[in-house]
Amino acid sequence: MQEGYSAYLANKKYWFQLLKNDSHFFIRLIYICIMKTGKIAGRQPVQVELQPGVTYKWCRCGLSTNQPYCDDKAHLGTGIEPKVFTVSSPRKVWLCMCKQTKMVPYCDGSHNHLKD
Repeated sequence: MQEGYSAYLANKKYWFQLLKNDSHFFIRLIYICIMKTGKIAGRQPVQVELQPGVTYKWCRCGLSTNQPYCDDKAHLGTGIEPKVFTVSSPRKVWLCMCKQTKMVPYCDGSHNHLKD
């Protein structure tokens, strides 16, 4: 990736690059959409078995193709980073899929109060 810069224009965050082609300069401007909460990936939690010694990355943005885990690319530009966590012993847990939980990454029942 080429070096880039971020800036605010009209109260919106943009990322831009200054590119040179022969004797011409170009500016590539990309709008960065900052999400406040993740997109609903599912309306029910998913039960998983977690193992100690493994680092998990739970998707917060809801855009990952590897739900409930982060795919390391879908969240780029959203302003939302995955929740990195481990466990100390093997356990079965319910991971949130609606991305509205207050007990990240575990389900707290928030999916029961989602609006259609």
